[in-house]
Amino acid sequence: MTSLTQTLRQYIAIDDDTLNDILSYFKPLHLAKGDYLVKSEQICTQLAYVNNGLLRTWYTAKEQEVTHWISDEGYFDTALSSFTYKTPSRWNLQAITDCELFVIECDAHQHLMAKYAAWMAFENHALVYAYLGLEERMFSHLYMTAQERYDKLLTERPALIQKAPQQYLASMLGITPETLSRLRKKQTERIS
Repeated sequence: MTSLTQTLRQYIAIDDDTLNDILSYFKPLHLAKGDYLVKSEQICTQLAYVNNGLLRTWYTAKEQEVTHWISDEGYFDTALSSFTYKTPSRWNLQAITDCELFVIECDAHQHLMAKYAAWMAFENHALVYAYLGLEERMFSHLYMTAQERYDKLLTERPALIQKAPQQYLASMLGITPETLSRLRKKQTERIS
């Protein structure tokens, strides 16, 4: 749980006793490649911290899978509206590699929110971070070229470009796999 500890300490000031109590509510969960944390139409009961691996958030539109996001090491992920309001999830959260997660159940999360101001502060930070990420994705899909979106991802998350399958990256960027191949080739040519 060293990585989870570091991530929590990065975002909130927290004493050791409080941190240890919070960490005690997280349980390890292994997902094999292809396993789901939650499927669409199910109620999402867990918030997951990705300790290792890749977790893809996706949905089906017009019989085609659309990748919304790929979480890798150090990211939290959940189907937020389902987790918060106990409604059916719009999203599928699926391991695209073997994943080692730390998960906390919704009821435990709510208990910690009532018990610790630090956990409430963490949730507030996480919600702002999620909203800013959504705002950034909307802006990039409306006003940036495919090349600019790829370059931004390459700058911000270079390891993801190397680890995630091309079809999922392309979908997340809102482009075809062929376009992504051309962008990667251009990138290689620029470096050479």
